[in-house]
Amino acid sequence: MPMIEPAYLIAAGIFLIGLEIVLYSFFIVWIGIGLILVGLSSYLIAFDDGYVQLAIAFSIGFILAYLLRKKAMEFADNSEDSSEEHVHQRGVGIVDNGRIRMDGTFWQTDDDISDYDDGDRVEVIDIQSNKAILAKRD
Repeated sequence: MPMIEPAYLIAAGIFLIGLEIVLYSFFIVWIGIGLILVGLSSYLIAFDDGYVQLAIAFSIGFILAYLLRKKAMEFADNSEDSSEEHVHQRGVGIVDNGRIRMDGTFWQTDDDISDYDDGDRVEVIDIQSNKAILAKRD
């Protein structure tokens, strides 16, 4: 196979990185980076064969995936920092059909709210595991 034009390799790499945004697999991006690196290096190094270019690009992609996948997944997994729960730490909620309504959001609770009527105000001291934790009633 003749040498693949560097612009085609770079375009294919950009396409795969864009495809990664849709698929969210954390693997295709590394192959895309490998294709871009080989495409850029093809301007400086004369490769004899297109198969060699592809083999190097895929090798770079596999190595990057192996070395950096765990770090990339940790970086992307920010569920603890930006979850809905952190927006609503505490406040006053209103009992509504067995749930707690606070700031326009309905929360389940494991606390016993059978003594409360709809419309009663309750103090929410925390949100954990998507459930409201209520202050003890005096």
